Amino acid sequence: MKVEWSCLECVHRLPRKRSDKALRCSAFKGGIPFKIIAGEHDHTEPYEGDGGIRFELVAHWTMWT
Repeated sequence: MKVEWSCLECVHRLPRKRSDKALRCSAFKGGIPFKIIAGEHDHTEPYEGDGGIRFELVAHWTMWT
């Protein structure tokens, strides 16, 4: 299964534990819905059950700035 890159670069993604069977985030602590992970839903838009928490890009530190 392809994982949508936006989930991997979101400030709300929770650290993955070995026992986790799914990617988790602050919006979906029980596991990010398939439609979001698969890129079928743009999570900058509301999704049922997200509690108003949406995708926000992580500010990456870089040694060049």
